Formats: sequence, C-alpha cells, structure tokens
Amino acid sequence: MHSLSSRLELQTAVSLKSKLMLAQSEADFYRKKTEQHAENYRLSNIELSKKNRIVSQKSKQLNAANIQMQKNVSFLSGLVSVIAHDIRGPISSVSQAIKMIIAGSFSESEVAELHGQMSVSTDNSIAIINDILFWIKNSQPGVKLILAEVDLMPMLKSAVSLYKNMANLKNIQVILPDDKDKAVLAESSFLQVVFRNLLHNALKFSPCDSEIKIIIREDEKHIYVDFCDHGSGMSKSEVAALLSVNKQKNDSAGIVTGFGIGLCIDYLGQMKGKLLISSNTNSGTIMSARLRKVSL
Repeated sequence: MHSLSSRLELQTAVSLKSKLMLAQSEADFYRKKTEQHAENYRLSNIELSKKNRIVSQKSKQLNAANIQMQKNVSFLSGLVSVIAHDIRGPISSVSQAIKMIIAGSFSESEVAELHGQMSVSTDNSIAIINDILFWIKNSQPGVKLILAEVDLMPMLKSAVSLYKNMANLKNIQVILPDDKDKAVLAESSFLQVVFRNLLHNALKFSPCDSEIKIIIREDEKHIYVDFCDHGSGMSKSEVAALLSVNKQKNDSAGIVTGFGIGLCIDYLGQMKGKLLISSNTNSGTIMSARLRKVSL
C-alpha cells in the first residue's frame, strides 16, 4: 500500500510539473507575442510620427507658399494699378488735346503749343513703358547685378536731353553741375533709370518759369546727386510715406503710389545706395541719389 501511494504521489507530482511547464511555455509564447506586438506598435508609432512631421512641414511650406502667393497677387494688383495710373494721365492729355484741335477750339499758336504738350505726354508714356519693360527684364530669377565704374555727367546729360521738351514747355531751366570727372560704383542702366525718374519727378512738380539744380557733393564714402526743385514740397509725413511704401504726390488724386520713385528706391538699394528726400511744404524738394565711391 505504501508503495502504491508513493507511486501515485510521484505520478501526481510529474503531472503537475508537466502542467506547470506547459503553462510556462504558453505564458512565454504569449509574452513573446505580446512583446512583438508592442515592438511593432512602437515602430508603427515612430513611422507615424515621422510621417506626421513630414505632413506638418509640408503644411507649413504650403501655408508659406500661400502667404507668398497672396503677397505676389497683392503686389501685382498694386503694380497694375500704378502702371494704369501713370500711363493713363499722359494718354488722356493727348486724347483730350486731339479732340479739342479737331473741334477747332484753338488758334494756330495754341495748336502749336498743344503739339508740344502732346509730344511731352507721349514721351512720358514711352519712358514709363520702357521702365516697366526694363524692370520686368531685370526682375527675372538668376539675374545678377554687376557694379562697375560709371561716369556721372554723361548719365545726367542724357536725362536732361530726354526731358528737354518738357522743360522748355514749362520754361524750366535745368542747371547741370560743373563737375567733369565724377564716377561712382553702379550699374549704368539702373543709374540711367534713376536719374531719368528723379529729373522727371522734379519737372512734374515744379512751377513754370522756375529752375531745377542738379548738384554733386560727396563725403568720405559716398557721392550724392541732388535734384533740387521749387515745387510745392511735402510734409514730413508725406516724405516718410513716400520712402516707406513708394507713394508719390499727385495734385489731382492726393497721395498715390508711383512706379518711378519705387524704381529709384529699388535700383539704388540694389546698387548699395539709397534715395534721400529733404522737403518742406511750400519750399521745394531735394531728392538725392546716394551712391558708392569707386575707391571703396
């Protein structure tokens, strides 16, 4: 009996051990399976986090592109408005003059004067269109500006010659400086546009029978070309607005954006220069192109 009882106990112990081993084996299997699921989940989370970061980055880039597109649309809309305003004035003047001449409203001397005005108006329109085409050409990506030594006097004489009819029509004397051999570090085409626009602006706002002085002065690092007129001038707030958002004074429409002065600010900036304005109401205006000396 004792032997039988011992065998039964032994069999029970073996059976229990087998069951424990089987349970342990199953536990290890499910533990490993759970660990594998956890690892797969962790890796999936890492991959998902990477994708979320990429999506977030792309979203930021898309938002930035949308903001830039809105700015470009706003800029182009304003530019079209500026161009339309600047060109409409001269063309409207020519159209009105032609209609009045056809109607026979003027004497021969008055018709001759109108012909002069029409010539000036068309010249102004052509100059604006040339500036726009020049600006478009030099605003293309990859266009690199190369600065070189440029003589000032030929540039100034060319601008004065271009607007000779406009000056004669208003009986305005344009006085050039005596300097013969002044040179600056600039780009000749850009500088020509700057001088042309600054002189045109001075002529536009100068009264008849007055004068415009062009003065060249310098300091240690820069050469300044001043265009001094005797127009109605501007207040300090108008000057600040003109320099900050490219606004130009216009007698019939208050303060409106002007393409020409905007070009001057842009081109001088690209040539490491600057547009400076000194003016007071009813005391004229001095617009100065600050340019770099060649020796620097």
